[in-house]
Amino acid sequence: MIYLLTGSHGFIGSVVLKKLKGRGADVIAVDLKNGQDLSKNETFEALKERITNVREDVTILHLAALVDARESLEKPFDYFGNNLAGTWFVAQLGALENVKRIVFTSSAAIYGEPEYIPVDVNHPIRPKSPYGLSKYYEEQLLHQFSEEYGYDLTVMRLFNVYGENQEKGLFGALIQAIKTGRPFRIFGDGEQVRDYIYVGDVAEMILSVKEQGTFNVASGVGTTVNQIVEWVQERYPLKVEHAPPIPGEIKESIGKPDIKLPAITKEKVWAVLETSF
Repeated sequence: MIYLLTGSHGFIGSVVLKKLKGRGADVIAVDLKNGQDLSKNETFEALKERITNVREDVTILHLAALVDARESLEKPFDYFGNNLAGTWFVAQLGALENVKRIVFTSSAAIYGEPEYIPVDVNHPIRPKSPYGLSKYYEEQLLHQFSEEYGYDLTVMRLFNVYGENQEKGLFGALIQAIKTGRPFRIFGDGEQVRDYIYVGDVAEMILSVKEQGTFNVASGVGTTVNQIVEWVQERYPLKVEHAPPIPGEIKESIGKPDIKLPAITKEKVWAVLETSF
């Protein structure tokens, strides 16, 4: 078995790559940081030739994407152009005879503002950001091509992934605030609720899941921004400032897990921050 891992140097992908190498797996690593732009035809053609020339079955782990929902509101064309084009080419690789399976990391952002909690996979799809909408369209592309070409497809709708050296999201902002001594900014009242899952657990799950279908990957437990900030302040001299709420930000998002991962804890937050410095 050979793995094609897209987004191999990203937040989740780098952890998956490390685990694959630790197992001695044969990996084709693809990442924009290495100059391999999945949204470009030349990258697709090079991968197509490389996969065609190997004699083993190939599993594609498709993790590459622009992933910042807030940023996508400011740069919607970047998100649609990058994410959809990249997935279009990945789906076409499924036409190759030795590509047997594609695992795709989607996002809970596709659900939008929940109509009910916890959110299950049958919840209406009403994304509130170009990022969330791009993820939903990517799912549809992969399903369509799976029906046409016959590869097995696993879609994982990840809730809020956190972990060491994170550049984006809540933990990215916390790490930067602690490193620089600048205040950590809380938007709104800090009572936004999210379902946080650890990147190491997510990476392990990506490599271990065998089932086809669409799955929520979550803990089923909600934690507020304020709670995490309080945990951090028990160990670090974190200053806080408040800013107006972000228009359209989802207030509460908790998943009904099809694949259940451990919930975030104070001790895990401390361990992640300690490793990030």
